[in-house]
Amino acid sequence: MFTAIYIYKSNNAVTGDVYLKQCIQRRLIPFIKTNHWPDLAKSHYTPQVLRVLEANSIPFVPKEKNLPNVPQVRPIEDLW
Repeated sequence: MFTAIYIYKSNNAVTGDVYLKQCIQRRLIPFIKTNHWPDLAKSHYTPQVLRVLEANSIPFVPKEKNLPNVPQVRPIEDLW
């Protein structure tokens, strides 16, 4: 899956406001909402990350339901 490259044309440096609105809110959050699947990395389940995911209505698999080492539940593991 490929996405189009986004180029923001401006005569000035990209400000925090432009970055937030044009990159994060307009493109990154919609992409994450459709493609996000956390693995079991501790960083993906920190309270700060979970708060941001919840605040943006981004679905995620709770850590207790994201089971490791269960081939029937995680068929991608067969590829490794």
